[in-house]
Amino acid sequence: MYRTEYISRKAAQNIFRAFDFSKALNIPLNTSVTINLSETDAKSAATIVKGIGQRYRRWMRYRYKLEPCEERKPRWAQVFENPANDNPHVHWILHIPEDLYADFQRKLPRWVNAEQEQRPFDINIDRVVPGTEKNLANYINKGVDPDFITHFHLDRIASDQGEVYGPPRNGIYVAQPRRP
Repeated sequence: MYRTEYISRKAAQNIFRAFDFSKALNIPLNTSVTINLSETDAKSAATIVKGIGQRYRRWMRYRYKLEPCEERKPRWAQVFENPANDNPHVHWILHIPEDLYADFQRKLPRWVNAEQEQRPFDINIDRVVPGTEKNLANYINKGVDPDFITHFHLDRIASDQGEVYGPPRNGIYVAQPRRP
């Protein structure tokens, strides 16, 4: 288990690159999800999110097999936060094709409920407005290492991420698609 209080320079840079790379591939990170996490002795926040991510990947694989299209690998970036050390949550920014968005909205609460007891207001799903991706990348990087706040021009929005335990290291996991 790792303990961190901020996002490292390298992790923050990877987030910015993930947004740029996805946009360059014409597969923009177009959906923003925030999930409040209910950690227990049996499941850490990282374990809960890992389970949700596995369900998402299986769903995407299944959907692309149903529809004749070029298969796309799931793409996302996520950052854990725990402000005031009493509200662990994850910001999960991902690509959801337009035709799958309604289905994703129906499925996500089930995936969350399978990993933790869901409470009202645990999930917030929003579409990312085209052209605002950099603002969102800045927002999820607001917990960056204080030594790099000025480097990333985050002076106006930088804030404490709180203590985050367990993998992913440095408070972030940027998904890299696996080869089949």
